Amino acid sequence: MGLFSRKRKGSAQTLRAAPAVAPSAENADALADGALDTLAHALRALGTPPLRLEGEDPAAFRATCEMLARHVLVAAPIERPAKGDARDEAAGAESALGGSGRNWKHIRHFITDRRRAEVSHVDDHVGGLKVAIWDLVTGLQTMAGGGKRAQTRIERSVNALERAAAGDSLGQLRAAVGAAAFQIKNALEEQRKQLETEMAALGEKLADLRAELVEARREMSLDPLTQLNNRGAFDEALVRFVQLACLGAQPLALLMIDLDHFKYVNDTYGHPTGDKVIVATANTISMTFPRKGDFAARYGGEEFAVLLSDVDEAQARPLAERLLDKVRKLRVKTDTADEPIDLSCSIGVAVLGRGEHPKELVARADAALYRAKHDGRDRAVLADPPRINL
Repeated sequence: MGLFSRKRKGSAQTLRAAPAVAPSAENADALADGALDTLAHALRALGTPPLRLEGEDPAAFRATCEMLARHVLVAAPIERPAKGDARDEAAGAESALGGSGRNWKHIRHFITDRRRAEVSHVDDHVGGLKVAIWDLVTGLQTMAGGGKRAQTRIERSVNALERAAAGDSLGQLRAAVGAAAFQIKNALEEQRKQLETEMAALGEKLADLRAELVEARREMSLDPLTQLNNRGAFDEALVRFVQLACLGAQPLALLMIDLDHFKYVNDTYGHPTGDKVIVATANTISMTFPRKGDFAARYGGEEFAVLLSDVDEAQARPLAERLLDKVRKLRVKTDTADEPIDLSCSIGVAVLGRGEHPKELVARADAALYRAKHDGRDRAVLADPPRINL
């Protein structure tokens, strides 16, 4: 892994001792490069939105973001969208698509239009939820109204029956009894049918809404690139796993995993290759920890986290070593190099202590991961025991 190492140009003491100098052209260029890198990173992050818009091809949108990121970094040409596309109008006649310059106006419009589309998407779904709620309220009001009308018809029939019973005509009484029975039966049948119809309609709407919400929640809990659980899902699962481990007096292990020299891969081979490395590592993690009780997540960037229920320190270390070995055997092909990329990772391992808070468990695993990096990478390090609060 020496291939990935870089020499530092100066120590922290040297940097602090350096006298203040006026900004140079080199500093200005570095500042500009940093700004371009940041904007390109933001565009690529925009290409993996947690919300999937209706009628949108995620792969096509991600490709568009990558195209714009390359346009920002190296002034690569911007492919003209289909005629009539909002992005085509937003570009403006005065700014040519492609060329050696950078079309800032097009990028501003692209980001603004995207944010508006996402806001509109969320508003539409929230509006649909409100409509369903009002439909439910209206349905309940209609059901109550229907019950009152049926009750009024029944009461009128009963009153007519009482009047007939007070009279002397047997025929009038017989007719009133028959009419009352008919009215009561019809009123109850009408109410039953109305309730069945309205309940069926409400049931369909609620079933559709429930399915949409379940799917939306599932999508929002997954990382779009790797299809592992995302950071938000991990934070929720961590609290659950810690609570269950404490209740059942069972061990719980946490592995914090970070790819070694990932920045070098991105800088040398490009972000598409970096994404391949991320996906390959995620797949390897999933295959290494296939139990139903295991929980793997993309923690952020090139970092992953795995919760292993009912696994103590003696078991966690060999499992981490097994993952290290599998990652070492990964070979990721690139479009720019003849030989595939060799990979490695560093792992911090922590086992839950008695009464330990979830954040403390993560902090200990992170500290162990830092030591693994500091000690040379491509290794697993066990965390220090938790502090005992007296």
